[in-house]
Order: sequence, then structure tokens, then C-alpha cells
Amino acid sequence: PLYGHSVEYADGTVQLLLKRMPSLSDDARVPLAGVRVLLDPGHGAQDIGAMGVAGTSAPCEKDVNLAVALAAREQLEAMGATVLMTREDDSFPTLVERNQRIIETQPDFFISVHHNSLALTQDTSSASGTEAYYFYNASEPLAQTLVQRVSSAAQRPALGAKWGYYYVTRSTVCPAVLLETGFMVNPSEYAQITQESNVRAAGAAIAMSVYE
Repeated sequence: PLYGHSVEYADGTVQLLLKRMPSLSDDARVPLAGVRVLLDPGHGAQDIGAMGVAGTSAPCEKDVNLAVALAAREQLEAMGATVLMTREDDSFPTLVERNQRIIETQPDFFISVHHNSLALTQDTSSASGTEAYYFYNASEPLAQTLVQRVSSAAQRPALGAKWGYYYVTRSTVCPAVLLETGFMVNPSEYAQITQESNVRAAGAAIAMSVYE
């Protein structure tokens, strides 16, 4: 089956690029050698994303998104993968720039890391869990695996893989998923989300999802 594709115009011709499905390395020490992963920490800079229960003086969504993505990069690189990032600091790539990064880098996996929110007119203490969104059917297995792995590692309910019309999930280059790791507006879950041990557990789970 076709793993991914993109269409480009170059040198006066239209070029159709077809992507092969990646495979594990024969070296068990670096099983992801040769695999390219593009991580996208959502939001950034002036776009803080969801505000946590502690307010703007404490980590907001943009901060924990980056922390989890960096933790995932560390684990993926330890497994031999080549990891690219849409941002590595408190900057703000636009959605168009994030999508362009997918086209330019031609990764084997694209994962946009986010944390969830909820209308404050609702009982936010009951909002808990991990979910992932995909657009094309080819991305559904990655979304399902991310939910299972991250929810288990971070000790949160698994809310499932869901179809969603998000800009960053509509790429045909490779499986592309938007991961909602946990809820910023739930006081107990926020306390967990911002713990270093939990950040590292979520990052390791993302790496294992790619491996699986």
C-alpha cells in the first residue's frame, strides 16, 4: 500500500514523489536508524495555547508541549531516529510554516504535540485523558498507538483516536497526527502534566509508538 506521497513543481515539470514505508534497523541497539520523525510542539511565543489552572505565571500549554516534544526527541534519537522539530524554543511557526516543514523534510512520521482544554463553563475537574486526531485513514494506526501508549505511561484515561479536520493532520506526505496529551484545566491532571517524570514518561511513550 502507498505509505505517503506529495506533488511538486520543479524544473518545469510536475513531480509525484512516492514514499516507501520505513522499516526497523537490523541493529537492535538503534532500531529506528534511518527513520525520520518531525515533531511539532504546538503553539509558541505570543500564542500560549491553553492556560493551565495556575495562570500565566506558571507553565502554559506552549511550554509543556515543547517539554514533551523534547523528551520524545531524546528517546527517539537514543533509538537511532533522525528527529526534526518545527520549533525548539519559544517561537511561533504559523500553521502554513509547519505544513511547509513537512513538505520540505519529507519525514516518515509527523506528530503535533498538544495539551487539551475545556470550556470553563463546564466541570473541568472531570476532564481527563489522552486523545489523538487524524485525517487520512493511513494515520489512524499511529493515532491509536499514541493514545494507548501515552495514556498508559502517563496514567490517564484513553479517550481514543478520532477523525479531525485539523490543518497539520491533512498532509499526504506521511502519517500525521495531532496528539492531545492531557488536560491543562483539570487541577490534578495539570499537576501531573507539569511533573518532569510525567513529561519524560509521555516522551518515551511517543518514541515507543513510533517504534511499534
